[in-house]
Formats: sequence, structure tokens, C-alpha cells
Amino acid sequence: MIGAIIITHGDLGRELVTVARSIVGEQKDIETITLTPGEGPSELKTRIEETLPKLNENEGIIIFTDMFGGTPTNTSLPLTLNRKIELLTGVNLPMILEFFSSREVLPMPELVQKIKQTGQKTIINAKEMFLQKLMKIES
Repeated sequence: MIGAIIITHGDLGRELVTVARSIVGEQKDIETITLTPGEGPSELKTRIEETLPKLNENEGIIIFTDMFGGTPTNTSLPLTLNRKIELLTGVNLPMILEFFSSREVLPMPELVQKIKQTGQKTIINAKEMFLQKLMKIES
């Protein structure tokens, strides 16, 4: 089974997993790491390196981080080189739900692509969409 580590500033990652589990049920092979205020990249790197062996790298690991250019992403990226580890930034709840529901049926490349697409297509200006549909109904 493909595993995951969610690394975020504050408790965002832990809360995303808690909510996703409440929707789809308990999940294995998922870890969260919280970057705390004052913690530097070297401490974070050590914690990531300690967490990776808890997951089965043979099938692959996806690291999810909260934002491109942040410490979780910048610290994780070198750890993915020459390993079966992918890194996706901008983690949101639909991405985690997609991961949970597809990781046992899709190989790593397709899974990563599907999660990325899910994250992107679920960012919607709801008011704009509602007004467009309302205008179609009134026409």
C-alpha cells in the first residue's frame, strides 16, 4: 500500500487526516508531522527521516505539504531524490480523500496525477458558479 506523510505548519495536516478518517474510516500507513514555531529545517529534516522508515517505501510514499516554497516543502524535496517518494504541495481535504480512496487501486504515477487534478479542480469560486447557473436558468 502506498503510504503518506503530511507535513504542515501547525496542526493542519493532523486535522485534515482526522476529518478524512471521519469520512472514509480508519487508514493505515499515514503519518503527520507538524512544523512548530521556532523549529528549523534541520530539526524538521530529522523528524522526516525518522518517520520515513515507518512507511513501506517499496510501494512508494507521497509527501503532502501545505505550500510550495515553505519549510515543509523545501526540507522534504531533497529527501525524495533517488527514492520512490513523490511530493505534492497545497494539500487540501479533497486531495487526502482521493489518496485514501485510490491508493490501493492505482500505481504511483497515476495516483499522483489523480490527486493533483482533484486538488486543482476542487478549488471553485462557488458564488461565481452559482451566479452563472442562475443566469442560465433565467435566460
